[in-house]
Amino acid sequence: MLRSLITVCFLLFALQGHAAKPALSAYEYKQLNAAFKSMEAGQWKQANQQLLAAEQKVKSDYAKALVQHNLAQVALQQERYSSAIKYLKATQALKALPDAQQVNLLRTLGQLYCMQEAWKSCVSNLQQWMASPGVSVKANDHLMMAQAYSQLKRWKSLLPHITTAIRYKGIAPESWYQLKIAAHIELKQWKQAAKQQQVVIQHYSSNPKQWRQLVSLQIQAGERKSALATQRLGFERKLLVSAKDYQLLAQLMLRSGIPYHAARVIEKGFQKGVIKQSSKNLRLLSSAWIRAQEKPKAIKVLSKLNRIAPSEKVSLQLAQIQLQEKQWNQAEKTLSNLLKRKPKKVAQIKLMQGIAQINQKRFEQARISLAAAEGDAKYGKMAANWIRYLDQMEMDLQAKG
Repeated sequence: MLRSLITVCFLLFALQGHAAKPALSAYEYKQLNAAFKSMEAGQWKQANQQLLAAEQKVKSDYAKALVQHNLAQVALQQERYSSAIKYLKATQALKALPDAQQVNLLRTLGQLYCMQEAWKSCVSNLQQWMASPGVSVKANDHLMMAQAYSQLKRWKSLLPHITTAIRYKGIAPESWYQLKIAAHIELKQWKQAAKQQQVVIQHYSSNPKQWRQLVSLQIQAGERKSALATQRLGFERKLLVSAKDYQLLAQLMLRSGIPYHAARVIEKGFQKGVIKQSSKNLRLLSSAWIRAQEKPKAIKVLSKLNRIAPSEKVSLQLAQIQLQEKQWNQAEKTLSNLLKRKPKKVAQIKLMQGIAQINQKRFEQARISLAAAEGDAKYGKMAANWIRYLDQMEMDLQAKG
């Protein structure tokens, strides 16, 4: 981009005839005119030789300045940027060009320094040029300053220039907005970054990456409701349709207290084959159904999860819901299988197992299970209460005897 800007902005100075001020002598005009014609014809090597020859013959500062300037133009065309800078600085030092042209040297030097990644020199020259009276600063000039400041990591200085560049442009290229957003992010200005990203969405609404970045920035800014609204809208427009998009939408829905819809999103992802029925996704789905109080659906998902990725946590969660749903036999089986895997929470498992056995009227087995939990610091008191309940039941049965 920088090279094309310089090519457009870097103009040859027209050779001055006898009527112009400052003026060339007839001899100087003759020396330079041959080089100028070669340049017009694109004969850069020949022009360079002619200019170097003329450099030794011309006498006035103005003629010398034209020689140096045109040598810079030839060097630029040949992509010899360091040489172009040297010739332009020589032109500048002569101070012989008309004021407007002298000032414009600052702009061209700034551009060349940017191409050479000499960012401080780039900024210095462009600053001086922009501060000069009568100059016409374009959107691309402000963009170049912003790019230089980004390389120097001077984010606060970058913002006014990229903001002005975007304003001049109307609808700017995506990369311009991204540069401004990057500055806000570096400054941890999350709300401003999210606001600017919304502008990008207005102009580039078909780009899924822009939607994802907006959601990310809204989350970073603590704007959870806005993030959910953006993710949902992108999902409905069929822009955010990757596995991660489905997962994030479900997670945002869970955090926003709409677990039923979260579960439906995950199930839709399964049905379409977008999301794999992995342990991670099954855990997410089970959490959604549990929070939605859809216990039969939660049991179905947890049962599958317990088969493909068995763990103590999942087994306990499954057994608890089975007990809540009065699925006593299934709960006991879940707990018995868990005990075979040498779990850590034996007392809790034995307590739950005893409750399941009581409700199946298997009292002796229940007493054995509860006794195994009775000595536990956390679950011992509950186990003791259930044992007393068993004692009372047996007394009542004997009384009815």
